[in-house]
Amino acid sequence: MEIKVFVIFLSLVIGVNCIQRNVQFAKDNAVSGFKCSATEQIGDVILTLTIQMCTSVCAGTDGCKSVFYTRYECVRCRSRYRKASDARLLPMVGSVSYKTVVRCNPGWLSFLDSCYLRNSSTKMTFDQTKDYCSSLGVNAHVLYIDSDEEKDVASNVLQAIGQVWIGIHLKDGSWISSIDDTSVAYFNWALGEPNNVENKEHCALTDENVLWRWIDFPCTDPNHAVCEIDM
Repeated sequence: MEIKVFVIFLSLVIGVNCIQRNVQFAKDNAVSGFKCSATEQIGDVILTLTIQMCTSVCAGTDGCKSVFYTRYECVRCRSRYRKASDARLLPMVGSVSYKTVVRCNPGWLSFLDSCYLRNSSTKMTFDQTKDYCSSLGVNAHVLYIDSDEEKDVASNVLQAIGQVWIGIHLKDGSWISSIDDTSVAYFNWALGEPNNVENKEHCALTDENVLWRWIDFPCTDPNHAVCEIDM
């Protein structure tokens, strides 16, 4: 589940540090200060919405020509309600910035854009962990860390759980994602890892004893499982 939170920036206002998409808004110089009549509002007006919602709806509606907004109310009018048929829309540079607010199901922990479920009571092999996580939902998978930002999941989610499987495995000499079988681009190995002792360590753990850096490990030895759902 996720909620899209929109923030509108017009003219020279600078956006916040989140995903940003540049768009072009229009300022109506013909109907400034004008609101549609009660009759005209039927079917053509959206009331009691935030400016973000108004602008978002207007941008996705073919018949929407302008947005009027006050603190408590906004009105959008179609072209037939404009005061002058030859009135122009004045372009204004702006942007829409948004971020994803993640809401996890009960029992799951939220961090960044994912939900995590710890199973600290039962240790499993790597294959058992994959099956267990897959059984929790269509998008559920073994814990997967693919950035410096996400590696901090350890201190926020794992919390003294010890050693935890991560969703990568060794195949034909290369480390592969266990989610989609693509090559792994991000690593956080501990010093001296991976060492593939006796050619038996084809899976990987994030290990509290080495500050949650990674070690390679035999896939058939049981360890703790953390499952992840990307939102």
